[in-house]
Amino acid sequence: MAMSLVIDMFQFPQEWGVMWLPALLFTFQANLLYSGYQKLAAGIVQIIYQSRIVFIALFSVWLLKRRLILYHWLAVMMLVLGVMCAVWTDTFGAPGRSPMGGALAVLLAGLCTAFGSIHFEKMLKDKRKSSLWLRSIQLVFCRGVLSTIWVVLEADVRVIDEGLFYGFDQTVWGGIVWQVVAQRASWAHWRFWA
Repeated sequence: MAMSLVIDMFQFPQEWGVMWLPALLFTFQANLLYSGYQKLAAGIVQIIYQSRIVFIALFSVWLLKRRLILYHWLAVMMLVLGVMCAVWTDTFGAPGRSPMGGALAVLLAGLCTAFGSIHFEKMLKDKRKSSLWLRSIQLVFCRGVLSTIWVVLEADVRVIDEGLFYGFDQTVWGGIVWQVVAQRASWAHWRFWA
């Protein structure tokens, strides 16, 4: 499996190169959401982040040449109105926070998510028709490199002093192990009964 990845990397380097764009967008998206959560209440962030659906609709029409019917556009407009109501209400900012800066960060995160997702889907449907598995490995590799660079450049004192897994206690590791076990058990269950 690892050998096939290395062979693919050298046979199709342009495809690996193009994957850096969605990886960069998803890295920005994660950091913009983090900034939004610092400046806004969590419920408001979740409402504003739904704007990504609007951006996905627009990018899918533009980049993937999809056609949306009237009901889809009406649903998108209703979502826009809901997000606008959440952004312009006076009550969502806590004292000492910057609600408009947080709203802008979350809107930009939605834009990054939408464009990165549509770009990724377009790459899945390109001429070569690469597998989802291969594209996901490419994305994870690029995102891992970019995230590592981001952490090093940020030079967070806690990461330097405590290590990269600062805050990971037994509960977090137990949750990760539980998810892996539950996923494998579910897979084995369905394979057995199929």
